Amino acid sequence: MKKHFVNLSQRPIRRPVRGVFYKFLGWTMFVGGGLLAFIGSSIGTEETPDVLVVIILFLMFAGPLILWRGMKYTAKPGEDMMREDKRPPVLYLRSFGDETGDKRFLTFLRGAFGRRIAENISAWARTEQIEIAKLMSNIGPYITIGRPGEPLPELGAGRIYLLDKNWQEELNTLLERSKLIVVRAGRTEGLKWEIGQLLIKVNPEKVLFILPLARKDYILFRKWINLVLPHPLPEKRPKERLLMFDTDWKFIPIPTRDTIVNTLAPFFTK
Repeated sequence: MKKHFVNLSQRPIRRPVRGVFYKFLGWTMFVGGGLLAFIGSSIGTEETPDVLVVIILFLMFAGPLILWRGMKYTAKPGEDMMREDKRPPVLYLRSFGDETGDKRFLTFLRGAFGRRIAENISAWARTEQIEIAKLMSNIGPYITIGRPGEPLPELGAGRIYLLDKNWQEELNTLLERSKLIVVRAGRTEGLKWEIGQLLIKVNPEKVLFILPLARKDYILFRKWINLVLPHPLPEKRPKERLLMFDTDWKFIPIPTRDTIVNTLAPFFTK
């Protein structure tokens, strides 16, 4: 990564010590809530004090949130990942707006009960990204362009923060250099431009699409993507949310299996 492309002023400040503290506190709260729940169940539901129930719920809910924040404080920047790992990167493309929307409670509920890309993980995009990142890190540094000005990075792909005047040039460099490219389907103008460049510069067999959970989002995505794809996506939303492509950009649905490793096996063994 060329230093003159990287906007360090937009990169969130890493706070490893604070991150370790938050992770310890989060785990302690979550485990403590579980122990209190076990104690309460051994006492019996009718004898469990209401205040204990409130404490258990608070610890079980707040603990993971604090743990999550601690993980963000210690997340490694994408340029550091690429400097330490010289393998070609795996690039993640998505709309900033979709990522912001993942914080909404209704989005979480939709993900909890939506169509999964693997049976053992939630369809909530934040959970999906963590699991995909674990897998992709075995292939190369898993990176994405960070949202300028965000106070903390989301978990999953390592963030790279680019200069506004150079971001398109550097993204094209990343597209050509990347071993694989993961695209979360969206409809913002930035993502449209990125996919347009991808269709021109990238071998289709290196590309993996993650389709939206909501039917209306799929309809809106399909409406514009079919204007540029050589072979259009179907009018009826596929039951599979992962698509790979042949050499002519004809989509191939990837069936959902028990784990993300088994689900993506056809993508890696083409």
